[in-house]
Amino acid sequence: MSIIFRFIKLDQKVYTVDEVRGILRIEGYTSQEFTDQVYNGKIISNQEIQRYQYPSLEKSFSDTVKALAGNPEHPPLYYLISRFWIDWLDHPVGARVLSALVSLFIFPALYWLCIELFESPLSGWIAIALVAVSPFYLMLAQEARQYSLWTVFILISSASLLRGLRTLSRNSWIIYTAAIALGLYTHLFFVFVLLTHGLYVLLTEKLKSKPTIFYLIASFCGCITFTPWIWVILSSSSRVKTTTSWVASFKIGLFKRFTYWQANLSSIFSDFNDPKINQLVSFAVLVLVLYAIYFLCRHAPKKVWLFVLLLIGSTALAQIIPDLIWGGRRSILSRYLVPSYLGVHLAVAYLFTQQLFRVQVKVSQQRLWRSIFAVLLSVGIMSCAASAQAKDWWKGSSSINLQVAPLINQAPQPLIISDSNLTFVLPLSYLLKPETQFQLFERSRLEEQNFQTELKNSVQKFKYVFLYSPSKQLLQLLEQMNQPSDYKTTVVVGQSQWFQDRNYLYRIQLNSAVDN
Repeated sequence: MSIIFRFIKLDQKVYTVDEVRGILRIEGYTSQEFTDQVYNGKIISNQEIQRYQYPSLEKSFSDTVKALAGNPEHPPLYYLISRFWIDWLDHPVGARVLSALVSLFIFPALYWLCIELFESPLSGWIAIALVAVSPFYLMLAQEARQYSLWTVFILISSASLLRGLRTLSRNSWIIYTAAIALGLYTHLFFVFVLLTHGLYVLLTEKLKSKPTIFYLIASFCGCITFTPWIWVILSSSSRVKTTTSWVASFKIGLFKRFTYWQANLSSIFSDFNDPKINQLVSFAVLVLVLYAIYFLCRHAPKKVWLFVLLLIGSTALAQIIPDLIWGGRRSILSRYLVPSYLGVHLAVAYLFTQQLFRVQVKVSQQRLWRSIFAVLLSVGIMSCAASAQAKDWWKGSSSINLQVAPLINQAPQPLIISDSNLTFVLPLSYLLKPETQFQLFERSRLEEQNFQTELKNSVQKFKYVFLYSPSKQLLQLLEQMNQPSDYKTTVVVGQSQWFQDRNYLYRIQLNSAVDN
């Protein structure tokens, strides 16, 4: 079921702002290049907008590398591989297919880690069952982003580390070195996994022992391969600071932040995309997770519970502490906490293995835990079934397009006027019919006379004109141009939970047409 869920309706789901931005770079275009060519006040078709999301002969593999280097906060490995998949399938969905396929490698990698950590095949199978029906990992598997690949390297690096420390096998350390290098080139937050591994070796091995020496050599060799991209990051440090500033610019109270943490933790077992239902389930999940961690620490050997706690704590604390001190949204973005959630799944898998199959456990107690396990799997399956079928599942601001697009598609030969960011326009373009026309304006140039002339001519020329996510400046400009009152502006789709300071869609009609 898990495999089927991952591949259902991949091409029909709403594209997020992060996905379209990544696909733009995969195809060798920069955001500035797209803005310069499209946001010029000229009327272009939806097909022309979509051209920047599809393979093109004018853009080579080197253009993809340059585009990715312009935003080095996202290491290039996943996106470079995606280039081949999009070119092969001749469709942006190729990047999602890649994520779905890669996510399947999570299962054998997780099983290997459980064998090395718990020395129990049963723990491996239970962990696989829990992750297979996790709506969180399903969501990662269906997005054109690097998080499934990151998950695979977290698991492989951890398993090979434990095997290398236990056997001193050369092959294990070679695998560990490669996993480190590939993990760093997949996501910068892989450094927190390295922190977990370093602390674990420091706390469990003697300083000058062979396992420690082999670990240091493998870590150094793996990290040194990442120095070229470190140089790219340092060369574009001001750009990186600008593009990542949104993560640190978020202020909420501690209680609200705790609510986010609890909801995100619950989502790795159950998620019905409904805040009320999720809130009911989240407390039960929190109790289960806390008890699983307690049970692990009490019954498992030190080397086992220490690794799991470090895996959970290193990444989580690295996100939580800066948020509490300076503010930000790092710790409430669940995708940043993949290592922590893997640690939680390991703890819960250990709990169920011991309670279901340990000889010392009473029959009545085993029946209770079998019921809990069955309920947990059932809730996960129902969550995944609902998520796999839905076009929108926690897609953020792009979700509003499911309301916007049908209204625009009802109109024959509509024109969309907007000065909104490309990350709003591109997701919408996937949902519109080919004959839809766009007229896009760069916000900083709205005062230019030629822009105003183009805008006025369009309002008078087209019968069906829509304003999509306009800025206050664009609305004010249209109001100033409407002298005398030649046309009427009506709100069609209002505010959303993501942006409560703007309406998303307006309809502009000439007064003569309204009278008729």
